[in-house]
Amino acid sequence: EASLFWEQEQAFVREAKRRQFWRQPWVRLMLVVGLCALLAAVALRSAHGNRDYLAAAYPDAKSALQQMCGVLGCEVKPYRKLESIAIDSSSFDRSADGSFRLNLSLRNNDRLEVATPSFELSLTDADDRVVSKQVLAPQVLRAPEILRPGRDWAGGLPLKLDPSLAALVAGYRLSAFY
Repeated sequence: EASLFWEQEQAFVREAKRRQFWRQPWVRLMLVVGLCALLAAVALRSAHGNRDYLAAAYPDAKSALQQMCGVLGCEVKPYRKLESIAIDSSSFDRSADGSFRLNLSLRNNDRLEVATPSFELSLTDADDRVVSKQVLAPQVLRAPEILRPGRDWAGGLPLKLDPSLAALVAGYRLSAFY
C-alpha cells in the first residue's frame, strides 16, 4: 500500500512540474517565436513557389520578389497559364512560289499578364499523318514575351520547306505549350 501511495504521489508531482514548465514566461515566449518562425517559413515557401503569379497579380510586389530570388537563387518569370491563351485564328497557306506562310492570332482571356506560349506546328499529309514537326518559340514568331490582359496579337511567319516535303503537305495542326 505504501508503494502504491508513493507512485501516485510521484505521478501527481510529475504532472504539476510539467504544468509549471509550460507556464513559465520564457517557455511561452519560445513557443511564440517558434510559431512565428514557422509561419514566416511557410509564407516564404509559398511566395517562392507562386512568385510568377504573385508578380503578375501584384506588380508592386515584383521588386520584392526579385530581391527574394536574388537571395534564394531563383528567377521571376512571366506568369504561365496556358488556358488563358486562345488561338483566335490560324492559317497555313501555300504561295505561288511554293513557300508557305503561317498566320496566327492570339488572345489573352485572363485578367493578368500571361507569358506567350511556344507552338508546335505539325504538317500533315492527305491521310492526316504527320510528315514534319516544328517548334516555334515566341521570338521566332516575333510575338511579345507577355500578352497583356484582354489583348490580341497577330503575326505571321514565312516557312521554306524542302520541295519533296512541300509536295506531301496537305494540312497542319497547331498546338500551344510552355
